[in-house]
Amino acid sequence: TMFMRLPAPKSLNIQRVLRMGHSRWEHKCSQHYNSRCFVLSSHHREHPRMCLRVVSSRRNSSRPYKCGLAQAASARDVGDVGDDDGDQAVIVLAGGLANDGSLPPWVTRRVDAAADMHRNSKHNMKVVLCGGGTPHKPPPLTDTGHPILESVALGLDLAKRHPDVALEHVLRETASYDTIGNAYYSLVIHALPLRWKHVTVVTSEFHMPRSQAIFEQTWKLPIVAGSQHEERPSLTFHAVSDEGLMADDDYQARCEREMKSRDAFLENAKAWETLGDFSNWLHDTHRCYAVNRQDEYGMPTEATAKELKSY
Repeated sequence: TMFMRLPAPKSLNIQRVLRMGHSRWEHKCSQHYNSRCFVLSSHHREHPRMCLRVVSSRRNSSRPYKCGLAQAASARDVGDVGDDDGDQAVIVLAGGLANDGSLPPWVTRRVDAAADMHRNSKHNMKVVLCGGGTPHKPPPLTDTGHPILESVALGLDLAKRHPDVALEHVLRETASYDTIGNAYYSLVIHALPLRWKHVTVVTSEFHMPRSQAIFEQTWKLPIVAGSQHEERPSLTFHAVSDEGLMADDDYQARCEREMKSRDAFLENAKAWETLGDFSNWLHDTHRCYAVNRQDEYGMPTEATAKELKSY
């Protein structure tokens, strides 16, 4: 495969690259961005799930980004989000906790992006913080022995490092234990009741292809089969950079796991025609949510030691 090396922004919006094409992206980068390189497969037009890698100017090594890409209908820069009419929100996906309950660096970057979007919005956009926990490891505990929910840790970090984001504009989603739950519960707990029109989903580059596939498949499902008149928010996806966060082999292991999980989800999605079909699947078969699988709670998952470093 031949690669073209193009300058990359500090905060990388992958979908913007797909929409702009090489020449416009190169022109934009030459005006605004630093010396890091964004690498695109020369076969990108034939293969939407292209090979990407982010190359740091600070070292002589490159990291393959093989998580792939999903096509997006639209994309906006951070500064553009919030300019449309109507209620809006930015959804921050959970990404695990350190043993002391603090956020790992790939998650703090998601919080920073969401805070920037809120500052740039014209309609006091809501910030939705996702996550109850993960099935892959036990939750860290407070000094009083209570489990630390991922969305609570996100809220504490947001309040500490971005105090200008008023807490009245921040919402939590505490029911989910994985990305699939992030998508479903943020939809049914917040987006549908509040009738949001425009929503941006924020996560890391390594996590974005699977996240986008899950949100697009889940949020498009109608409540009534065949309905053409049910309103759904439009979705935009913003990926924050992974650069400098993990050892190369740990990063590669997580990317490979992401793509396997994405493909398995899309295979299951072929059977769903309504949101009820999805809900039945989620609560009848999914390890995190099905009561008939509650005996598996706390048992080791299939995640390897390398993969667990990024949870």
